[in-house]
Amino acid sequence: MNRTYRKLQSPNLGKAMEMLIFGEEGIPILAFPTANGRFFEWENRKMTETVSDKINPGFNQVYCVDTIMTESLLNRDVDPFTRLMRLQQYERYIMEEVVPFIKENNKASFLMTAGCELGGFLALLFLLKHPGTFGKGIAISGQFDIKPFLGGFYNENVYFNNPVDFIPNLYDSKILQAIEHTDIRLATYDGDTKKDATVRMSHTFKMRYIDHTLDIWNGTGEDRWEIWRSMLNKHIL
Repeated sequence: MNRTYRKLQSPNLGKAMEMLIFGEEGIPILAFPTANGRFFEWENRKMTETVSDKINPGFNQVYCVDTIMTESLLNRDVDPFTRLMRLQQYERYIMEEVVPFIKENNKASFLMTAGCELGGFLALLFLLKHPGTFGKGIAISGQFDIKPFLGGFYNENVYFNNPVDFIPNLYDSKILQAIEHTDIRLATYDGDTKKDATVRMSHTFKMRYIDHTLDIWNGTGEDRWEIWRSMLNKHIL
């Protein structure tokens, strides 16, 4: 499996950001790590190996990016306002730097997002905020309400980065139509601590008649990465 390492200075984040790229062509997948994960997490946890049968023949190319959750939502050393500003800087990094980089290196017009846990949150958030850029999102065991991370703080930046808040009030027909043209996959399992969050997100979509797939698996998930690998393999198609 072709593997490429990249380290590029990010103007939006003010630091160098690393990524791993697996494959040479095919529909690109923007892969987000978990809360404390790094760009190499998908490789270490054998997520990329699990879908190597899609990568090697050129069906998919995976871009494993770094995250800054420990500098944003999980950063207890700064106030919630600052945490949200850092999250928005990260969004600009993805949209203004990573997405153009992918388009320069991959001619496919279709772009997917994928992630587990808070990586699943990012995968879904960016798809919903930029449905014209992303055509499919796979959110596995995601947390879709960021308010618990902010200690009661709430403003418009919380609202517009919180899918369970802004989706119920989304009435813009153009945006709704763009979201309707995306393929949204929500996956969880019975023993998942984020199962209720995933089901709640599904109900939120139903309120706005947004088509999506809710996939609830049996099992306790003693090895969550094992079940996450299987879920990715199923929904990548």
